[in-house]
Amino acid sequence: MDRDYNIIQVERWECPVESGAPILTMPNIPHALHGEGLQPRTILGKTTWDHMRKRCYYEADYKSEITGEVPPKGQLHAHELFSYDYDKQEGVFQRCIALTKREHDFIHSGRLLTMFNNGVAYYPKSYVLDVIENGFNIISTYNKEHPDEMPLRCFSTILDGLKNPDLAPELAELIDKYDIKFYEPHIPRHKRWKGWHVIVGNKRYDTPFSSQREWKAAMDAANSKDEIRNAKSPFAGDAYKELREAMRGIETKVAGCKNGRISKKKEQ
Repeated sequence: MDRDYNIIQVERWECPVESGAPILTMPNIPHALHGEGLQPRTILGKTTWDHMRKRCYYEADYKSEITGEVPPKGQLHAHELFSYDYDKQEGVFQRCIALTKREHDFIHSGRLLTMFNNGVAYYPKSYVLDVIENGFNIISTYNKEHPDEMPLRCFSTILDGLKNPDLAPELAELIDKYDIKFYEPHIPRHKRWKGWHVIVGNKRYDTPFSSQREWKAAMDAANSKDEIRNAKSPFAGDAYKELREAMRGIETKVAGCKNGRISKKKEQ
């Protein structure tokens, strides 16, 4: 990555009150908060979470709350929205939102690129680029339709894809094509692990990780399980292309939304 991608650092990301394109600017979960016991679906329990996600689908009329797209039956995803304060080392659960798999994978760009770099069959290059271009297009369209607002920026983890020579040329072209700018969290080294916590239902839950080594061991174990499950998917590899061709006729529309508020730290 030898060019300036105009990255700004932020101290916090506040979840937009309304749904729409700004949701796609949501940051990746801070590493210290990747623990299984820190997810609302785990904290609340399966029964409560299932009720919450099904209610979410119903209230969204079984459409994506980002674009209005109607995915095939059974392929709508529920995503947990947080506000993050990097100085306080805190994530506060706000609500859940209905979205498509492509939109969900765009928000979880770190995991998306990890699966691709590990050669997981369910994440071929064609799918990864499709996810990224779909997200870029939604954000770019919103920016063009709201010229008086601060332009939306993508979370900088997507730039990690430029480190993979097999992905870098196409990714760089997409960044230029959609005029995408980026932001990253301002997290001092001494605040990267101990002290991180989430607030769910007014209760505090602390990170189980005290170091990069502990986190990496847990993530390697989790990713190994994902690889086994995804390798059995009928939509792996070339089959994904056939699925996309069948879905190309689905009309989508970018929904309006208030801009997610971020506080600017400094230019890089």
